[in-house]
Amino acid sequence: MFFCTALRGVDGARLSDLPPTPARYRAFGQAIGALHAASMTFTPDPAWPHMPDPALPGTFPTWRLFWDRAGASAHLEATIGQAYDDLTPWVHAVGGLPSGWPGGATAPGVGLAHGDLRPGNALWDGHRVVIIDFDEQVHGPLANDLARAVLELTPEQYRHQEPALLGGYREHLPLDLQWEAALPDLIRARAVLMAAWQLEGERDPAALRPVSGSAAPVSAWQLREHLRSGVYGP
Repeated sequence: MFFCTALRGVDGARLSDLPPTPARYRAFGQAIGALHAASMTFTPDPAWPHMPDPALPGTFPTWRLFWDRAGASAHLEATIGQAYDDLTPWVHAVGGLPSGWPGGATAPGVGLAHGDLRPGNALWDGHRVVIIDFDEQVHGPLANDLARAVLELTPEQYRHQEPALLGGYREHLPLDLQWEAALPDLIRARAVLMAAWQLEGERDPAALRPVSGSAAPVSAWQLREHLRSGVYGP
């Protein structure tokens, strides 16, 4: 089953195709904050099937569900497996519900997030950012969307764009200092998850190779190298 919504066209270029600037990342933060503010009052129809598996509880998968399901794949490669083990207790402590949502009370800062808020899913029209591609919605820390928004930036770019991103976000929704401080761990966790998903299709996960093109920044090889070097934090 597919859910489809028809929308009018949006003029603009993907942020991933443009140089990162404070103005663009402030607008990106504003769009993310507005999206999260709107999600606070969203209640799914109980008749909707669970997105990845109708046999699962709730309607939307949770971050913890994705994390726990990725464990076996993460351990196909030593660096990614070690990072997975290091982060798992923390993910279980802050990651919200273990299976599906709706399905129980959640902590502040946890809600329905976009799930794939990379710059390629953000259109810049010269004044504002419009978010697209809502087929990977997930219930978990809302700050995961902020972590994904900066995952592909270099450390220097991250230092320059993070204040603008978070400042724009806070124009629409508060961001607790706890979640701001957690951004490096959220970025590491996203890198581990993305690498683990890719390892499922690798013939030789221990011998990853660099790739070129638009997938290079988030290839399993590059994510592993960043985890090894500490780019995402210790």
